[in-house]
Amino acid sequence: MQTNIFSQIFTISRFTIIESLRNRLLLLAFLVIAISFGLIEFIGDLAITEHRVTQVAILAAFLRMSAVVMITMFVVSSTVRELHDKTLEMILAMPIQRGSYYVGKLIGYIHIAAIIALIFAFLLLFYADVTQVTIWSISLFLELMLVVALSLVMLFTFNQVPS
Repeated sequence: MQTNIFSQIFTISRFTIIESLRNRLLLLAFLVIAISFGLIEFIGDLAITEHRVTQVAILAAFLRMSAVVMITMFVVSSTVRELHDKTLEMILAMPIQRGSYYVGKLIGYIHIAAIIALIFAFLLLFYADVTQVTIWSISLFLELMLVVALSLVMLFTFNQVPS
């Protein structure tokens, strides 16, 4: 019975990751990287002193904000689409527990958050030290985990989509 639950969780998380690839979430991440690269190079030319420090600070803030907005919007829109398409009701009509569905979705979204954090950390490596980027990327990943968990709890708890 335990392996059945784990296989259900793994299957749900795997299809969540596949859904993110089909929805072109990675393409959006690369678009954000291109925009941020151009923005940071422009801001770096405007800075009179401490050119590199200014670039790193603004880039890190912009990437963090972009990652949180991207992940939040993806989780909310994906889950709301499943609720409106009655996909959730179809899945729960099968012999699967609600907890398995929630944990599977959570694990899938956490994997997506890790991928986004790694992609953004890679861009930051061009401007900052490896140890600082590692600390930043770990904190970004933990923040994205909180955002994913909070978004799912709010979506499954409230009747309307939270603002």
